[in-house]
Amino acid sequence: MEPRRANAFRTARFQLSQKLQSTQSVCDYLIACGELSDVQADDIMSKPTRSAQNSALCSHISTRGNSAYDNFRLALEETNAPDFLRQLLPDFKNAPQQTSASGINGRPTLTDDLLRRIDTIIINDSPDSRLAGASRVVADCTRDSALPIYPIDIAKKTGLALIINNVDFAFMAPRKGSDVDHHNMALLLEKFNFEIFEKDNTRNLREADMKDVIERFAQQRDHQKYSCSVVVILTHGKDGFLYATDSHRDNLVSVEWMLRLFQGDKCPNLNGKPKLFFLQACRGEKMDKGADKYGFDAADSAVASGSGDVKEESEDDIMKAMLEQNYDEVDAIARGDVIASQSDFFVAYATVPGYVSWRNSLNGSWFVQAMVQVFSKYSKNEDLVAMMTEVNRLVQEKFSSSSGNYKMTPTQTNQLTKKFYFPPYHHR
Repeated sequence: MEPRRANAFRTARFQLSQKLQSTQSVCDYLIACGELSDVQADDIMSKPTRSAQNSALCSHISTRGNSAYDNFRLALEETNAPDFLRQLLPDFKNAPQQTSASGINGRPTLTDDLLRRIDTIIINDSPDSRLAGASRVVADCTRDSALPIYPIDIAKKTGLALIINNVDFAFMAPRKGSDVDHHNMALLLEKFNFEIFEKDNTRNLREADMKDVIERFAQQRDHQKYSCSVVVILTHGKDGFLYATDSHRDNLVSVEWMLRLFQGDKCPNLNGKPKLFFLQACRGEKMDKGADKYGFDAADSAVASGSGDVKEESEDDIMKAMLEQNYDEVDAIARGDVIASQSDFFVAYATVPGYVSWRNSLNGSWFVQAMVQVFSKYSKNEDLVAMMTEVNRLVQEKFSSSSGNYKMTPTQTNQLTKKFYFPPYHHR
């Protein structure tokens, strides 16, 4: 089976195994198409439960060629399988270049414009670079703002930026797709005239190295001549802690410890300047099922009731299936964060405390994808807090896990004392 079909079938397999009801009819159709023999069909239907029968059928289809995929897809249509099951398998035969962006039961999923490694970033300079309903109080840098704004010295670099990207771990699964996040965030920050600190030496850091580079970054004397600082960390995590590549149980990097390094008494060169942190990591193990605005409840998302063979998936089942599908993954492995009490901090988390954050194994995390898009489009006219509110909305509305069952909500801790605009605002 060619890769597109194989990947689509692998992604759909868990839902098909749990939710397909017309197994006998599908087998009969596949017998007529020559994809199953009578003996193979009898063996499949001899399994004790419907889910076991479906699993055996999926195992058989996955070992065969493109025609098996295409005929299985047609079998779902001919046997009137529910729409949400049929939508799991794109029609590659009649539309070879088509990639589905629609989700299960019509829910929105990852969309093409948010899923890519970006080669260049252009800051939007058109009238639509303002968010809907935004105030026009701050129209340009020559007009007095109703609220104070952090100054940016555009004659110099905006500031130093540190990006730590942990991909491969000794005791955990690799974070596939994180290199895309690293590339896109570096491109975005360079567009905002940041200098990337030790750009080629911050991938796959052990605990000692991760702490060392954070400490050295906080102590940089160059902070004194620049206007702000940014720290981006892409890694596994749990609430209050970040994983290094060799982290296991106790050798973790504390978020509280990191933030304290940037407090005024320890980092005087950044006193009065915005210190921005963007953390793409889990903060727990819970998964957000969301409140479904599309009107589907648990019964609607299952096949017609009446059979005892269909059971509700547990969170462990869903987690296992996500990792096996190698599509949408989580950055998890809870303790509460302690945010530095000093002013001028802004800490943006990919998710709320106690919950996992999602990452696409090919195209990067939902959180970073949304930030890159929003910052590129709106930074000319909107301040950081307004843009992060739009990031929250975009992640909630435009993304869902590949099963269609899980959502994510970014969150921020804002201790800024002024409005912060990225440099394009100051160039106008």
